[in-house]
Amino acid sequence: MDPAQVQKFVEQLYLEKKIPREKVFEIIEDALKTVAKRHAGPDAEIAVHIDRETCEISVFRDNVPLSAAEITERLGALTARQIIMQKIRDAEKDKIYSEYFDLLDDLVSGVVRREEKNITFVYLQENVEAILPRSERVPSESFKEGDRIEAQVIEVNKNGNNAKVRIVLSRNRTSFLRRLMEQQIPEINEGIIEIKEVSRDPGHRSKVAVTCSDPNLDLVGACVGRNGSRIRAVKEELRTQEQIDIIPWHPDPAEFIKNALQPAEILDVIPCSILGRAFVQVNEDQRSKAIGRRGQNVRLASLLCSWDIEILTPEELQKILDDSVALFKTVPGMTDELIDRIVGEGFTSYDDLSCIEPELLMEFGKLSEEEAQTIIDEAERRAELGNALNSASEAAEAADQAVKDAEASVKAAEEAVRAFNAGETPDPPAAARGKKTREGEAKPKEPDFKEAIAFIRNARDAWARAKKAAEEAVKSAEIVDSSEVAKAAQEAKASAARAGRAVETASAALDSLRGGDSHRGQNLPGSPK
Repeated sequence: MDPAQVQKFVEQLYLEKKIPREKVFEIIEDALKTVAKRHAGPDAEIAVHIDRETCEISVFRDNVPLSAAEITERLGALTARQIIMQKIRDAEKDKIYSEYFDLLDDLVSGVVRREEKNITFVYLQENVEAILPRSERVPSESFKEGDRIEAQVIEVNKNGNNAKVRIVLSRNRTSFLRRLMEQQIPEINEGIIEIKEVSRDPGHRSKVAVTCSDPNLDLVGACVGRNGSRIRAVKEELRTQEQIDIIPWHPDPAEFIKNALQPAEILDVIPCSILGRAFVQVNEDQRSKAIGRRGQNVRLASLLCSWDIEILTPEELQKILDDSVALFKTVPGMTDELIDRIVGEGFTSYDDLSCIEPELLMEFGKLSEEEAQTIIDEAERRAELGNALNSASEAAEAADQAVKDAEASVKAAEEAVRAFNAGETPDPPAAARGKKTREGEAKPKEPDFKEAIAFIRNARDAWARAKKAAEEAVKSAEIVDSSEVAKAAQEAKASAARAGRAVETASAALDSLRGGDSHRGQNLPGSPK
């Protein structure tokens, strides 16, 4: 490499790949030194220097300078160039790694290139491609090639000497929503408004708790923006119809929980700090709002506030408190004063009482350590007893449901066969798949077993639940020394077995009525192992 080539090479790498000039000079020097050592042997002392102004190359072997001809002949220009290019690739990879490692948890913008095997490849810049796994995407969102998207950098790794830098993105985390709001709302970005907590059901609904030291600032209004412009910009980048609730944070847990359950009107909140549980009282007409569709509102509020929230009417709460008092009165060693104290702290069951620390119980009831431990041990025994009986009851109920669904499946199949033989066509779209008769009416090719198949699948699901609950009951019976529990566990096991026989009999009957055509893709999954 003559000085002109060196200078051109340095400038080209600096302009195209943004690698600092000094770094390129060092790479060339290091490469030439490596090649020289290969020719001169490991014991030779080699020194290489490139003048930063003239780009003249100086090579010394054992402090003796080599001529230009010797450099070209002995060092091997092709070998040196290969080493230089490899080191340039390494330097470029280090640069990309450093750049995006500094962007961990931040947002980056890119263009969707393609999708392969549940992975979306996103072009960030020249020679930089990131991946967005399906597990890090909102389930309802979809992309096409050329879409520009924002995403959060969650992982940056260098995988070996020759591999590219692995950059992993995410769009479904709560931190992604937090970064979007920082980007779109200046007061958050500047620290005037602080995001305290975020809970999110990606693609559906989110709750964001915010606070501000300035009491005169309209907290919610600043986040939403005039005519909803700011929050709309956030939602547009989310690319879904995700609803975002802005919640004023409050240091008092009761007030914070009340805010988090908006838009429901809350009568009262009773936080029980020891168990991290809060009883929330609402009128009956506000219950559905507080709970939300499929429990979404109360679930997100619980995550936002880090409290286990129970939605109750005043009547329901009073009944729970009364039942708890009556329950604890049967435990030897419990005084009225102690019962009132622990119920007031949110302890309502034997399970709750079995988890209390002995020191705390000693403090509440002015008990000795031995007295407190005796009460806790008895509560634990009764809790195990109750869990065992509940599992047995659940097994029996699930088994009964499995038998009912199995019987209903057979009846539905027999009715389908009867209707088919009678020429009845209850399902016109299904009939339309058949052949036309002389009257021009469609005749189905086979009986319609859809309802029967649905019943048998439900039966198998119920059987699985019965079997699992029976196994839990048997395990508990091994722990609790109680003839009542042992008997209940055996009955639960028998119920599950009865359900299994009913389901298998119904399945065989259905297959027989269908002509044993389970190969048609309607085979029935879900049978417990």
